[in-house]
Amino acid sequence: MAGERIPNGKQMVESVPVLVETEGLWLRRHRLVQAGHVLGELAFAFGPQASFSAAAGQRASMRRVSLWRADYRLWIDGVEMGQAGRAAGQRDMTVRFAGRSYLLQPRRRALGEWMLLDAAGATVARLQPGGLARAPVITPEAPLDVHLLAFVYFLVVLRWRAARRL
Repeated sequence: MAGERIPNGKQMVESVPVLVETEGLWLRRHRLVQAGHVLGELAFAFGPQASFSAAAGQRASMRRVSLWRADYRLWIDGVEMGQAGRAAGQRDMTVRFAGRSYLLQPRRRALGEWMLLDAAGATVARLQPGGLARAPVITPEAPLDVHLLAFVYFLVVLRWRAARRL
């Protein structure tokens, strides 16, 4: 398994690109693969919700919790570990995970690229959409918890889908 172990037992993702292999039509599955190792699989359901099965065995669920606001939550093994939200009319999202704050913002609007910034403003990950012949790519620039990576990818996929509907 790629990544380094941290004291609380969660799997960290190294600064090596993560390719996203997708399959399925209705219940779309997104497998996160780094250096040939599967980190986990994200299964999107109908509506703004998904489940994540990490290779280390933890199960996570994520979904939009408000019909009126862009308010999202992440639960790992039944415990709320992450929140995300954005103000009306804003594209940037505030993401909180395990006591830390991040900012998720578009990098290049026309290309659909997104960046995850830490509280100091440093880029910790870049997300690029896939195309007809290529898979989406996530490039961590610092060690990240695999659940945070899956949650951020879930949020960006929802934004990509909303942009296609416009």
